[in-house]
Amino acid sequence: MDDQTDNESIDTRLAEIHDAHAQVVRSMPGFREREGQCQMIDEIAYTLLGGTASPLIAIEGQTGTGKTLGYLLPAIPAAQAREKSLIVSTATTSLQSQLMRNELPALAKHSGLQFTAVLAKGRSRYACPFRLETALAQGGGHADMFGPDADLPDTTGGFSPDEKQIALLADLQLQLTTGEWSGCKDELEDEIESRLWGAISSTPHSCTGPNQCAPMGLCPFHRSRAAMRDADVIVANHDLVLSDVFLGGGVVLPDPKDTFYIFDEGHHLPEKAVEHGSARSSIGAMREHMRSLQRLLPKLPAHIARPDIRESAKDAESALKALTDAYGELPFTQDRDELFRYRAPHGKLSAPVREAASALHGEMAVLWEVAHDMADELDDKEGSAGAQHIARLLAPEMGKLAGLLENDLRLLRLLKIEQPDDAPPIARWAERDVNELWLEAAPVTAAPMLRMMLWDKCAGAVITSATLTSLNRWSRFRAKAGLSGSDGTRYLRLLSPFDYPRIAELRVPWMKHDGGQATGHTEEIKSMMPSLLAHCSTGTLVLFASWYQLNAVYKSLPASEKKRVLCQGKLSRDTLVTRHRRAVAAGKASVIFGLASMAEGVDLSGSACEHVIIAKLPFAPPTSPIEATRAEWLEKHGKNPFMTMAVPDASLKLIQACGRLIRCETDQGRITLLDRRIVTKRYGKQLLDSLPPFHQSIDRKPPHVTHNTRQAALA
Repeated sequence: MDDQTDNESIDTRLAEIHDAHAQVVRSMPGFREREGQCQMIDEIAYTLLGGTASPLIAIEGQTGTGKTLGYLLPAIPAAQAREKSLIVSTATTSLQSQLMRNELPALAKHSGLQFTAVLAKGRSRYACPFRLETALAQGGGHADMFGPDADLPDTTGGFSPDEKQIALLADLQLQLTTGEWSGCKDELEDEIESRLWGAISSTPHSCTGPNQCAPMGLCPFHRSRAAMRDADVIVANHDLVLSDVFLGGGVVLPDPKDTFYIFDEGHHLPEKAVEHGSARSSIGAMREHMRSLQRLLPKLPAHIARPDIRESAKDAESALKALTDAYGELPFTQDRDELFRYRAPHGKLSAPVREAASALHGEMAVLWEVAHDMADELDDKEGSAGAQHIARLLAPEMGKLAGLLENDLRLLRLLKIEQPDDAPPIARWAERDVNELWLEAAPVTAAPMLRMMLWDKCAGAVITSATLTSLNRWSRFRAKAGLSGSDGTRYLRLLSPFDYPRIAELRVPWMKHDGGQATGHTEEIKSMMPSLLAHCSTGTLVLFASWYQLNAVYKSLPASEKKRVLCQGKLSRDTLVTRHRRAVAAGKASVIFGLASMAEGVDLSGSACEHVIIAKLPFAPPTSPIEATRAEWLEKHGKNPFMTMAVPDASLKLIQACGRLIRCETDQGRITLLDRRIVTKRYGKQLLDSLPPFHQSIDRKPPHVTHNTRQAALA
């Protein structure tokens, strides 16, 4: 196909997308056409249809842009035209559900586009009918899904549900068989105890396969995967996507080379990737994993058991003791009551620790390989009825153990390798109390992994969020995400259509103490909070930087004020928001006290939020081992960690917090920032300039002191 034909094809598809958009404008109730959204539609369509040098584009669409429709409307036809899978990835499972419940059905109804969409979540989010049945049977409940003569092994790891739990499981089984419940944990009306869910959730090694499990047609996990193969749109989350691509891609989700990705709330992607590259275990846990493998050996069929690994297990025990002794020589410092921490400077561990980790890694690699092989053989579930019974009994336990050993192995690899001086370091730290020594390691950046495993492999990707830039620049996000200004990736910023100077005010009152003076700052907020809340007749959101400050301020409130305050931590986030909305809708004043997690992903429009109070500029705690190792690395390369890392990250978080106030054109209200560093410090102007253009009301001087007040003070 020549260039002219390519351009004609792109133009044809663009015309189809514009027609779909025009239908939405005409038929969707309350829809208002927005310039930024139109630009987003065109840019994404042109990128994914192959009209640009690179198939990657990052778009910052500020609140009010209409990002969701802005990426769905062009991406779905583009993926269909180029015969690619389309994965829309969100930061949380709740956002996944929102897309499936609201945005995608509305688009299908009003655009004229024909497409199918499915929800994809990790396997453990789904119930296993087989494990549900056996949990009921082992708990004494009625079990008939497999028939009265079914020989059901213990797949619950010895967990025996009590009478109340049996009733709940029986109800879940009924809902599953009648189709009232899909089998997904996130669709349960009430929370389920984690241990009970762990006894019935789907695992790779408890699965008997499509030809052996009687209710396979009812299996939520296999239903979801079958639907995914034929769907035009797969709604996933960042954790699931990263798990798949870091395994090589195409393991759980479609192959990246045949996939277009939309990363909504894309600012979370780099840190999520760091989490996936990290590992944590304890000396006691590693010892228990090795001994569990030995305890399982006598239970295994003779053709599977590998007693020859006993020598490797003994050598691993010796290597584990050597590693413990090596850590015992390190200078731990007391971090808090009964907890001591050691962080390797610049991520470099001592030679004795690395040598001991390397020796243990070698022995554990043997144990993991054997456990993995035995789990695979048990998974075959062939042979006599007795052999299959043993396999069903032991496969889940062996599979889980292989996974635990794999995590131990990943940790030891991170501990033993020595990074080149010019490479980003690995943060390595340890914590111990009177009972246990915990070892942890994490890369300070996932940029190389994202570049190699995702951006270089995928057919195309759109990264979007209301907050991708920091201090009005792309440099911080590019460095974290593995992108650059010269790799062909295109960058687009779409400003909000809201008239911020008219509808929103940013107020910075005079205070004696700023956020850097912890004790005095908290005491001053305690004295100010009653008067701040006294003027709130509708909904107010107060965001704190720490549990300590939140609890201290709450305890200091008069009893009359406490009655209308809902505190994060005492209620789940969803319950808290629901109660707050109900109170405001009933004409009552309601206040939410929350932490950083309430600063994004919470949509409180209208009177539900007319005042946002931010207690402190959102700088990351300097005690984080990953942040501290990152700072050392930046200093080593002649950069100021505070200005290069801390200030840009705080800017992004501050924009998110302020973004809770105005969610639509009819919203209005005030933001009160109780941290004067934004006007007294050199970096403060950068933070102010990066915020939306709110009307600013900043107290530059202390309140005027009159002659009478001065005389009273002297008296």
